[in-house]
Amino acid sequence: MGRHQPLSVWFAYLYLMGLNGSNRQIAEELNLNESDGQAMAEALRGGMVQRRPLVRMGGVVECDEVYVIAGHKGRPDRIRGRAPRCRRLQGAPGRGTLAKEKPPIFGMIERGGQVRIVMLENVQQQTIRPLIEATIEPGAVVNTDEYGIYAALPRWGYVRKSVCHSRGE
Repeated sequence: MGRHQPLSVWFAYLYLMGLNGSNRQIAEELNLNESDGQAMAEALRGGMVQRRPLVRMGGVVECDEVYVIAGHKGRPDRIRGRAPRCRRLQGAPGRGTLAKEKPPIFGMIERGGQVRIVMLENVQQQTIRPLIEATIEPGAVVNTDEYGIYAALPRWGYVRKSVCHSRGE
């Protein structure tokens, strides 16, 4: 069918994305090839990210990271015949990186306000500093866990408060 679609198909695709339909379901609904639907979804998401307004946070902001393990959710046919994973969905040991197929997702949440979530190549001070400085107002209180990458927050102009998960906080 090709990727050149009428504007009405693009609007319909965007609307169905808003209803949380999967790319496969939306492609079927609009009578599109699955790969064309995937390409349209990527183009629409990319356009939304590029045009997203700059988020500025102040007051009390919480920062944390999570590591997503890539899988084949809803598509078991893609993994038939493959040797089973012996550690379930744990992925590679240690902190995740995009290269290890365990991409880190970094989130900043302003108490009672804005949210910003970004997938990173890795979680290091040099990676998160530009995001924090572009998003959080200097002088804001930043709540984190005890992970060492957040130790530099006071040097960067923020008030850092941390919790210790091992103590049950």
